[in-house]
Amino acid sequence: MRTWLKRSLAVFFLLFVVGLLGFGVVGWTTWRQLPSPEALRRHAQELGRYAALMTDRFGHSMGPLYHDDDQSLFIGYDDLPEGYVNLLVAVEDRSFWHNPICVDPRGVLRGLRGVGGGSTLCQQVFRLVYAKPAGRDYKRKWVEIWYAAKVSLSGALTKQEIVELYTNLSRFGAANDRKGLQAASLHFFEKDARALTRPEQLMLITFLSLRPGSVSMNAERIYTRYRRHVDRLTEAGYLHPSDPDYTDLLAGPVLRRKWSAPTSYGVFLDRVYDEARVLLQTSPVLPDRAGLQIETTLDVALSERLADSLAVILDGYPGAQACFILIDAEGEVRSYLSNRRNLPGYYDCLARETTMWGSQAKVLVYAVTAETWLAENPALTVSDLLERRLPTRYEGNGYATGSGTPKATINLRTAIARSSNGAAAYAGNVIAGLDAVARTGTLFGMDLNPAGQSLPLGPHGVSPLQVAHLYATLLTRRGVATPPVFVRAITSQDSTLLYHLDQYRTEREVRVFSRKTYRVIQQALRETVEYGTARHLSTLPALQRCDVQAKTGTSERNLHVSVSGSINSQFTFSLTLYKAKYTGSSWGSSTKVAVPAAGRLLSAIADHYGL
Repeated sequence: MRTWLKRSLAVFFLLFVVGLLGFGVVGWTTWRQLPSPEALRRHAQELGRYAALMTDRFGHSMGPLYHDDDQSLFIGYDDLPEGYVNLLVAVEDRSFWHNPICVDPRGVLRGLRGVGGGSTLCQQVFRLVYAKPAGRDYKRKWVEIWYAAKVSLSGALTKQEIVELYTNLSRFGAANDRKGLQAASLHFFEKDARALTRPEQLMLITFLSLRPGSVSMNAERIYTRYRRHVDRLTEAGYLHPSDPDYTDLLAGPVLRRKWSAPTSYGVFLDRVYDEARVLLQTSPVLPDRAGLQIETTLDVALSERLADSLAVILDGYPGAQACFILIDAEGEVRSYLSNRRNLPGYYDCLARETTMWGSQAKVLVYAVTAETWLAENPALTVSDLLERRLPTRYEGNGYATGSGTPKATINLRTAIARSSNGAAAYAGNVIAGLDAVARTGTLFGMDLNPAGQSLPLGPHGVSPLQVAHLYATLLTRRGVATPPVFVRAITSQDSTLLYHLDQYRTEREVRVFSRKTYRVIQQALRETVEYGTARHLSTLPALQRCDVQAKTGTSERNLHVSVSGSINSQFTFSLTLYKAKYTGSSWGSSTKVAVPAAGRLLSAIADHYGL
């Protein structure tokens, strides 16, 4: 018996030694492969170099603009708001200050059991820089533990530096534009991080515990999580009912920008970045443009208001997709919205010509037709042009469209208001010429080739931005084409003005249509609202005092419906609604959904600007 016991103890001891040696070898190998704390510090110091601050046209913060995911607006430890560090440590890592190895064994066990995060601040810093930010991976946890030990034993990073790195690397929310405390402060409270109150600090710390992309990231869940933190910190003694701001802590701060702010901010900033890079003629990384201040053309307050209306419009249409663009009379984009959740991204929505524009194409055809008539007889008046007769049916080379007898005709104003297919096809094929229509379309970035006989009915793919550009030229720019712009001004970190739109405005202008053509299209689309396909707009109380012109369009058997036009000749709008084919149904028609939807958005615009 004693022999068996001795042998068992010997085997156990041998296994223990082998295990200890194996642990040491694996640990030492992991240790050697880990990046040095000094490298981490150097990396962090480079984070804010290429970041640019974005504002809308009225100076409201839109958050920072990044070249990639490894940038933030860096804020030093000494500049952190008073009380922030205590709240951060109390919520994220209470053993932080007195833990010599930066590893919490109890937290590690909790993490392995899946009942809590378990990582210390030092472990999380490593994860934010060198590892995947999501998921529970034992290998990742192993590496985190060794890195935390390496940092603490080497003494390369002080506790203050760890807090500084964590604060600047963490994502305070689900998107890249809330990376770092400074960016989050600008986004949610429109103030410098140094001016944050304790309730505001705790709210941003609450965002740290929300999983990126989680469906639970809504206002109610956020405030519930926030109040849970207040209760726990009060029980632990970090907060006291006698604190001067305790009442404010209980109530919670008011987010200046709602959590459900338009999801298209990110893609709008992508477009701004591209335009700014071209304007400044720099490399894609903007290497010598650190700390840029970019004033965009967007109106944030209006965009948030329209985003709420767009959400109501799409409610009840699963799989629906939408894009809305608003351009002012100077060619500046005031609002760009899309429910990006269902759209692959900016380039599918605005840049790629993936949407058939249907009857909206007729406006281009009739504008070129009017120019053809004027070239033949410059003495024609606007009234003469509007009363020109067109057949309601077109037949040619095996192609036929429209209705009525071959001799039935309709005047131009009625053809536009009633969206006559036959009249548009005849005007494009016989009077204007398809090649002329296609060439004019290229001025707006459209590729309308091959120019088949059905071109006037809009079978070609175009983008919403191209459509908005055309309608802005015809309705608010009086026939002068100005490419839509997203950037008003760019200022360097030392306040040097690098670019201002006014310096280049006239260089971008090209007259495409005469004033008579502009007035013809404007009057015809005004009548489209009065008695044509967009007549619903004339019944809305908020638009009674406004001068609204609009044209509707449908395509792909009503899977795409749209309406574009102008309001008071001050703003051009373009709304496109998409219906995913897999749903097995369609919108019904442009007048059923798109026109009422545009009415809701236009009413909000009229109220916002007091039109």
